[in-house]
Amino acid sequence: MNSRPELLENVVERCIEKVMTPDLVEKCGKFDYCHFITKCVEHFHSLVGCKSAAERCNFVVVGKTQSGKTGVKGVLQSFCGVLKLPLIIITKGVSESKELHAKLSTMAQGTSVSPNHVVVKSGMKKDGKTLGSSATRDRIKEAIVDGGHGGTFIIADTEHQVKSAIKAIQEYRTEKGDLKFILAVDECDAMDRTFDRSQKFEQAYSNLMNLKPSLVVKISATIIPTITLLMYQRETMKLFNLKEADEYHGLDKIQPLVLDGKEVYLEQKGLSVRSVVTYKVNKNGKSVSREIPYAHKNVIGLYNDALAGYPHKKGVLLLDCSCPRVHAANNVIEKAESVQRLYKCQKKDIAVMVVIGRGIMVRLPRKGWVEMKKYSLISDAIEDIDETCGLETPLFIFGFSKMRRGVSFRSSRRVPTHFLVALGRGYNCSNVVQTLGRATFNGKSILKENGFNHVTMLTNHQDLRMASKMQEFIEEIYRRIENGCDFYDAVKHEMHDNANFLRHTSRELGLLKGQRHTLLDMTNFENIVELDKADMITKENIWNDEVAQKILRTTLNLLDSHLQFDAEDVRGAYFDIYEETIKKGALSQTLRIFEDGGLITKCVDAITFTSDRSFLMKFYNNSLAKTEEEKQITPN
Repeated sequence: MNSRPELLENVVERCIEKVMTPDLVEKCGKFDYCHFITKCVEHFHSLVGCKSAAERCNFVVVGKTQSGKTGVKGVLQSFCGVLKLPLIIITKGVSESKELHAKLSTMAQGTSVSPNHVVVKSGMKKDGKTLGSSATRDRIKEAIVDGGHGGTFIIADTEHQVKSAIKAIQEYRTEKGDLKFILAVDECDAMDRTFDRSQKFEQAYSNLMNLKPSLVVKISATIIPTITLLMYQRETMKLFNLKEADEYHGLDKIQPLVLDGKEVYLEQKGLSVRSVVTYKVNKNGKSVSREIPYAHKNVIGLYNDALAGYPHKKGVLLLDCSCPRVHAANNVIEKAESVQRLYKCQKKDIAVMVVIGRGIMVRLPRKGWVEMKKYSLISDAIEDIDETCGLETPLFIFGFSKMRRGVSFRSSRRVPTHFLVALGRGYNCSNVVQTLGRATFNGKSILKENGFNHVTMLTNHQDLRMASKMQEFIEEIYRRIENGCDFYDAVKHEMHDNANFLRHTSRELGLLKGQRHTLLDMTNFENIVELDKADMITKENIWNDEVAQKILRTTLNLLDSHLQFDAEDVRGAYFDIYEETIKKGALSQTLRIFEDGGLITKCVDAITFTSDRSFLMKFYNNSLAKTEEEKQITPN
């Protein structure tokens, strides 16, 4: 006998029928929207007789980067239309809120929600013209406050915009006497930033939560910081997994750059303002030197790989996320222009685009810079270039902060083919995965049609391995839940090493400091039996490095008597063994390499380290040992 009453079964069936349009079905891909809508209906059924949810229920939706999570928001929007409830969606970034508004307005067609009732706080337009503040307020009032029809209000993660949503909901409740509304938090891992909620945005966000939405739906490709926080707070949650479509090109399909038959990766901090490539140009009959900032020979190797086969290959789209400078010398605009000039000297015409805070700038072959003010979406700007120059013209896009989350870099006929990513140690795991995700997309057939089998990437090998294992961590949790495991038990039971993303990075999980150690306390991973590909690269880098091996041997000695140690402990023990002093700079640099490679791990105090001695032994090169004491180092 079915556990749900027959009447509720009928309600679910009718709700699914009303919510899902053919367009939404297509946009959802392999997302189990029937299961999602069923759980939504069951949740609201449990609220019958209640004015608001007695206990906040969190629906957590996780999907890989660029895998079609907007379709889930479209389903939620249509569901709110059927229930005639307001929907508030908060997302990361003002420009991203505009892009989401454009997509959801289109998805509203054919649903119970009028496209006119899908509104955004920033840059709302009518007949191609941006509305003023008074007209925007009128549209928000019509969509949300007047209510009774379902409406969507999209806001960015700023204090002012969140307060606008709070005001709209408060006025709706006064006007309609209905307390129910749904809150969707897009890119949810970017919303919790400090434990004491010290930022003004966080305080406004907490006030929005305090309005007690009937349902909170949290959505992200990098969900681990969110579920770690929810587990820490012991909140109720249901996990939904967005399975990728057949057309999806994911992180697992990305291949490293190969030069001279060997895979090439970036070292951590391998690119900086001091790393430049110099070339010569002819100016008025004289040879003049020009520089490309944030570059070296392997970066040029990636550019050359993108242009291999020019001019016969079509659809080249290279993304460069390496230069954070916008106004200072050697900035991202100068880099884009210099790269274009380099290949012009080689008789290869490329178009370049720069994506920065103030907007989109484009420099077509043999033209000057143009600000693309008419386009708020990068995808529309790429479409324009495709129409103007054709797919045969390679396009290189340069950016940094705008290339890290929430934006698609593609057109209907062009998808990423090459990617340069250089993020310093200060960026957390979520930032890294979101950035790498700009090279993922639904469009595998477009990539192949343009003559490419995969995206070629130049980045840090540990970051790439961390990102793929983080996705496996989430998928393993979901598999366990599908098999009947409780969410908390699914996280706490021992995970296999393929899901142990934490050992490949010293980065924090997200914006909240200390979450890395919180998660380590919550879960367990199996012992490492064999080194994986990323480990082997680290091993190769230090295997014949005499200084690194001496510090490694010193660390192994320390671990015989110390569970934890700091840099000064290593320095003192190094002197005891070798009767020579190692410079602090050399020691610090080597310990960073060990930490980046997962050989040692920072403790909670952020000063001391710990390590698994048996794992560390796998990187020890006994052939470099000179003293009898060194040669006798063996696994315990």
